[in-house]
Amino acid sequence: MFILSSAPARADYTIRFMHITCIPQARFLDIRFAPIESGAFGAPFSMTAKPPSFAQSEKLWARYGFYRTQNLSYTCRMSNDVINNGVATVVIKNDVYRVVAHHPPASNAMDGAYPNIRLTVYRDGVPIINNVLFGWGATSPRSAVTHFYVENGVQGWYGRYSELCFASGACKQGITFAKPLTQESADKMEKQLTRRN
Repeated sequence: MFILSSAPARADYTIRFMHITCIPQARFLDIRFAPIESGAFGAPFSMTAKPPSFAQSEKLWARYGFYRTQNLSYTCRMSNDVINNGVATVVIKNDVYRVVAHHPPASNAMDGAYPNIRLTVYRDGVPIINNVLFGWGATSPRSAVTHFYVENGVQGWYGRYSELCFASGACKQGITFAKPLTQESADKMEKQLTRRN
């Protein structure tokens, strides 16, 4: 039996997303590298529907926290807290985080080469992660960041907690970001962590 289809064949490819979860009331921000196969990204919304346009798919995925990394700017504004201990009322101003990612357009070459993603995270306008490689790929080193999260606790004993993970699988907990993380300091941190393991 011979079947002729008028639909053009398409090769699968990977779309590199950043999955961002921002829960202001919990004072929580989570950023993860999330590569999605094109088959899942462009799948029809129902069995009887035609495949959506790229823009429609992008809008749908963004509704659930998946953002394309080209020229991304995302703001997470933590909730302020009011603590009243019966004697005094204290307002704790929580931070505003801005996540910025950028990379040049992907190559049209047959090898499907992806350009490196650069990530910067600002806290109240000051960079805490500054222009580091994000995600993984053929040209990304083991020290590329793949996951970062921060919790802004309101109790004095708890404070701010953060964790940073690399493409090598190594993770560092409790980073204070007294200085911004640069690619050079990320390389050193990843090497120190993998040496210990």
